[in-house]
Amino acid sequence: MKPSTYTAAVIGLGKMSRSHLKCLSDAGRFELVAVCERDATTLEAAELAESVSRFSDLETMMQAARPDLVIVVTPNSSHAALTEAVAAYKPRAILCEKPMSTHYSDAVAMVASCESQGVELLVNHQRRLVAGVVGRGAIDRGLIGDLLEIDTRCAGDFMSDGTHAVDMALCLGGDLLPKSVFGAVDLGAGQGERYGHAVEVSAYASWFDEANVRYSVTTGALTQRTQYQQYRVRGTKGELWHPGGPDQPHWYLNDGSPGDFSAALGEDRWFTMPVPAPEGGPWRRLNARPESSEMIASLELLAEQLDGELDRHPLNGREALNTHAVVNACYLSALRRQSVEFPLPEDSAFVIDALFKTHPES
Repeated sequence: MKPSTYTAAVIGLGKMSRSHLKCLSDAGRFELVAVCERDATTLEAAELAESVSRFSDLETMMQAARPDLVIVVTPNSSHAALTEAVAAYKPRAILCEKPMSTHYSDAVAMVASCESQGVELLVNHQRRLVAGVVGRGAIDRGLIGDLLEIDTRCAGDFMSDGTHAVDMALCLGGDLLPKSVFGAVDLGAGQGERYGHAVEVSAYASWFDEANVRYSVTTGALTQRTQYQQYRVRGTKGELWHPGGPDQPHWYLNDGSPGDFSAALGEDRWFTMPVPAPEGGPWRRLNARPESSEMIASLELLAEQLDGELDRHPLNGREALNTHAVVNACYLSALRRQSVEFPLPEDSAFVIDALFKTHPES
């Protein structure tokens, strides 16, 4: 029997939408039937099949198209309101770009709204689906002994890009919750903005989980000599390394056994990366490149769920709340200048504006 095809709509036609549109096409189980974009020039310029309807108004699109899946690819500050508005039309699923929202309280409301309407909410922490599965699998197999420390780093601001780094840290640790979170933020010389909200120059968060594993997440200017989304995991018998950047599907293991890679700075003396070591080195590669992208894997799993063959999607919005709580706790800790206990109160807000007001000299 031929698998069912589900209809899809995309809200927002900015740069990130290109990846979603391509993955919808490549996944093969979803038919793009509509897009929504408020900017008339962007909407008109979009390269879409003639069968795809174009809308500038969300309500009109939802009433006319009635898609099974709605993908929200708009600025971060708009995610919460749009997700709740879409949920009222009861599509079968909503895939929201990360971060879920800016305020943690809004993220809580998003999940509650979708659950009350029977809508599956997914958050695009897609790195869990390949890097997370391979890395956590290596830990579960005992390749590095007992888990001690997890360190994740990425360029960009903590709210936008750091969300991936926090989510991967939690994933690699088995999704155990923090006891408390300590955060520090470098505001820089002035209040910058990105994706509809204020951003810092760099940020750092650290915590211990219920099993006393230590975590650290670093973003922005503090991440020199690391490529985008680098992860290091240390245990009692060895270390795992996910170098990030173009090499990102791969994990490397250093457990004292002979390997065929060493770590070196690139020619520009900027990024640390694995390089082949013909005479032997400490690192050996664990996995091959996946056959499809993480975002396609997410859509394939969603199709299985809509088919009734999968109970719970790995990118479920309720699981993503833990990630968003850590992100918000980092900013709250920086404002209070002390650790923030968990669980985070559901009314917690994104306090970066308060940080800038507290330190106007920045």
